[in-house]
Amino acid sequence: MSKKVKTPRYSQPKVSKGPKPAFKSSGAKYKSNYGGSSSQKMDGRGPMGRPPVQNKVKKEETADLEQQFILRLPPGPAMALRHDVQSGAQNLKDKLSIELPHDRRKGYVRFGGDVYNAKLMDLPCILESWKTLDNKTLYKTADICQMLTCSFIASDSDDEMDTADKRKQREKKYIYNHGLTPPLKNVRKKRFRRTTKKKVHQEAPDIEREVKRLLRADSDAIDIKWEVVYETDTEHETTGASGQIGETELFGGAISSDDDEEEAPEAEIDFDSSRLSTIGEQSQDGSDVMPDLDARLLSIQKELTLLLKEKEKKQNLLSLAIGDDKQKIAGEILQIEQEESEKKKECEILDSMRL
Repeated sequence: MSKKVKTPRYSQPKVSKGPKPAFKSSGAKYKSNYGGSSSQKMDGRGPMGRPPVQNKVKKEETADLEQQFILRLPPGPAMALRHDVQSGAQNLKDKLSIELPHDRRKGYVRFGGDVYNAKLMDLPCILESWKTLDNKTLYKTADICQMLTCSFIASDSDDEMDTADKRKQREKKYIYNHGLTPPLKNVRKKRFRRTTKKKVHQEAPDIEREVKRLLRADSDAIDIKWEVVYETDTEHETTGASGQIGETELFGGAISSDDDEEEAPEAEIDFDSSRLSTIGEQSQDGSDVMPDLDARLLSIQKELTLLLKEKEKKQNLLSLAIGDDKQKIAGEILQIEQEESEKKKECEILDSMRL
């Protein structure tokens, strides 16, 4: 009898896995977890078929950032170096070398057989460097903010500076005030504004101390009176209710305006003589002169009393003022004293006219 063999309807194709890695079997013995020892061939895997434990440490490669600065040599060596760079000289690495110590501010540049003293200066602004491979497309490579200047003259040695102020002074030595081209000479001072410093008010403690003293005096006082003094008060403005008179009544005629002074600049007015002349003319009228003189004397005396009171107030404020306010109040007191002397002269003139 023949047996029927069932074959699968769909047969999967065999996939060749390739040659197995050839590992030498070490035949090493290892200790079993259940006691005893057993031997097993090692075919690239760990015991019991487990993969070996490997310390996978990824070493991150440090990126070497491109930093650029401008190298400025004297005119002769600069032309020779430019020619070597443009011609692609093979021995350029042997001819040119730059040495900068730890401070990275001063160093030496060797080109050919000459050694130059170098100093790394900070430019006024940032420059961009670009390169091209086909003279059409440009690629930005770096930002440049420093320039290495070379000369035969040895630079001054900097002493060790510990304080912050001395460090700032040292950094100022490495600030370059000019640009790369002749039109940009002294460009840092011409086109860049200086940084403003916040001014600390020096008189603030004195003012605070004075305010506290005034507050203590107010708390100890029995009665307190206060008054608001405006700086724009016009002292010459007078009203009829206060008994003061205007300038036209005082001088006895029309006052010359600015237009009159422009038309006749040579005409000079002596106010004292004009007052005497007007008063003399009015004295000829007889009986009307005396009442007018008395009224004027009274008004001038009232003005004098007001000026004296205002002078006392200003003197009290002067004792409390500090700084610029003190000078301002002193000037106002001088003006009041001048007005007071003028009023007294007018009183003397009117008294002489009454006699």
